[in-house]
Amino acid sequence: MRCSCMNSGFWFRRLASLTVCCLLLAIRAASKPPCPAQAPCQCTDLRIKCVQRESESLNYLDRVPYFVPSNRETRWSYNFHELRVREHAMTQLTLQFHWGVLNVRRVEVTSSLVREIQPGAFQGLLGVESLNLSHNLLSSLGNEDLRDLPSLRELVLHNNLIKTVALGAFRHTAFIAKLYLSHNYITEVPPGIRQLTNLMNLYLQFNKISTIPDNAFHGLRKLIILDLGALQRDLVIQRRAFCGLTSPQSADSSVGVQDGGGLVALYLRGNILRQLDLCAIGQARSLRGLNLTATFFPCSCQTASFANRRDWSRWYGFSPRFVTFDRSLLHDCSPQCRPQPCVDACAEPSSSFDSPPFKTSDPAQEAESTWFDSTRLQVRGGEAGSNNEGKGAARLLLSATFAAAPPLLLRLSVQLLTSW
Repeated sequence: MRCSCMNSGFWFRRLASLTVCCLLLAIRAASKPPCPAQAPCQCTDLRIKCVQRESESLNYLDRVPYFVPSNRETRWSYNFHELRVREHAMTQLTLQFHWGVLNVRRVEVTSSLVREIQPGAFQGLLGVESLNLSHNLLSSLGNEDLRDLPSLRELVLHNNLIKTVALGAFRHTAFIAKLYLSHNYITEVPPGIRQLTNLMNLYLQFNKISTIPDNAFHGLRKLIILDLGALQRDLVIQRRAFCGLTSPQSADSSVGVQDGGGLVALYLRGNILRQLDLCAIGQARSLRGLNLTATFFPCSCQTASFANRRDWSRWYGFSPRFVTFDRSLLHDCSPQCRPQPCVDACAEPSSSFDSPPFKTSDPAQEAESTWFDSTRLQVRGGEAGSNNEGKGAARLLLSATFAAAPPLLLRLSVQLLTSW
């Protein structure tokens, strides 16, 4: 009998606790502010969604419709993490939230006919880490388009009509780690990407890029994946294109990615290369995977070395574990030569990063340079009057130079031979 009373008391307390919890939840639900979005948008869980339904006609939105809460307490009671707009016509993108909205981490506006990003379009969205504007009609990326997104980590812009990326387009978003620019009409590697020192994944495939210039990715030492697939026909990769992609401590092939960092995977699939330069690719010392699937390149000594990649480390300075290519390219390729060890092109001075020409402040050297230039002009003037007289004057000047300034003899002789 005593046990029965104890059990009934236990269940009574449990029932009372459950009733109190239900009442608290009901009170909280009643006091919760309504969804800030208005039709055709709606709130679901932690998302504000403006998704076009198949049965509905196309909606044209000037901006994401929402109302401004009347008091400060209500404003900060929202905790949405994602804003999604899909298949709604927003030709001029504007997502301004002037009241310090929410805790939004991801913004997605896709397949919405966006042609341009309005100034201040992302005002109030300082915490956004992922921005997806794919499958739109953007034609360029300006200097101020991403100004209000300092926390951005991922930028998705594939499948647009982008032709130009401004030099300062990424100056406000230094923390981007993933950048998707594939399936556009970009004609050159955007120089501004060198500002993204935290970049890890870069996708540039299916663009109109015809040349990968020297130092195109210089300073991107955290870059792991680089996709340059299916670019312009007769793609040219210059010798110093991949310089600066490897940290100094990871230049040794024995150092792993976790220890030193550096490029791991390079995709060149679907290209028609004017020349396959493994010396240029080898400047990325840490490279572990090279994808050349459906890539065509002429036969050369380097091409023949695909049959024996054990010596790549000695010849080209890198030793990838995975190399995919079309083996049919090697059937008729048997050049009578052997690959030569590559010269470290990254150790040579580069015009892209050299300082301006040095001007001496030594009066003696300046006078010497002025005398040399005037002498060269006199010789050319003598040749203009008469060829024989010019040569005679040149010989006299040459002998005078040897007597007065022997160190200049070699330089003056070269100039005289060039002018003749």
